[in-house]
Amino acid sequence: MENAMLRKLFTMSIVAAIAASATAVSVDVRGAVIEPGSVELKQGMRLRQAIEAAGGFADNADPMAVHIIEADGDREVVDLTKVGPTPLVKPGDRIEVPVYDASKYVTVAGAVAKPGALPYREGMTVGEALGAAQPFDEISAGKVKILGSDGVRTVPSGISEADFFAMTLAPGEVVKVNYPGQTISNREILIIVGVLLLVLILSN
Repeated sequence: MENAMLRKLFTMSIVAAIAASATAVSVDVRGAVIEPGSVELKQGMRLRQAIEAAGGFADNADPMAVHIIEADGDREVVDLTKVGPTPLVKPGDRIEVPVYDASKYVTVAGAVAKPGALPYREGMTVGEALGAAQPFDEISAGKVKILGSDGVRTVPSGISEADFFAMTLAPGEVVKVNYPGQTISNREILIIVGVLLLVLILSN
């Protein structure tokens, strides 16, 4: 009698485990994450949590352009560098984390409130990049340097703040705003250009 009861309990536990595994839902997290593959979709899981379940971002990840691809093919691009809740993940979704590509961005650094990378678009100007980054002080030719893989691009002397909106940027360029009394050294130029070249090599 006791053996029959134990066999029944064992059988029920096996059936329950099989049923649980059959009903478990997962989503695919691919691309530049530590552990790409399927992760269990828990109730209320959001995009950021799904990426954390896949080990988090890899060193070469681009967190500003994470793709959620729904089962019907609809695609949403999410910037995970922004603060706030991220979209809920649904059954059938696929998450793709791209590798960072410097040619898709321009960067603003130095004396600005919001330093960092900005998505590049054709015809983007220095003035627009500076406006997004919010310089601390009024800008002028002596305070701004434009750095690319070929070195420093000359900013015409006597240029006004409005004139910066007529200067277009190239993909991957860096707009550096000097702090008051600061000048950019040759060593700093070499370091920035070296970093730009390294990023371009790694993104290929």
